[in-house]
Amino acid sequence: GSYIKISSEGIELGTQDNIYLKCNVLQKMGPANKTRTIQLKSSELTIKRCAEKA
Repeated sequence: GSYIKISSEGIELGTQDNIYLKCNVLQKMGPANKTRTIQLKSSELTIKRCAEKA
């Protein structure tokens, strides 16, 4: 069988075979991402190499 799941996370289509969409426009978007950069004072950050022990 096939199913359509609609939730706050989006719309999920499931089927064993092909999906046929009939519409005027179809946009297939890639996953969204967001890059965040924060500034740390040097006194707040300790960097050690993997071989160093605490």
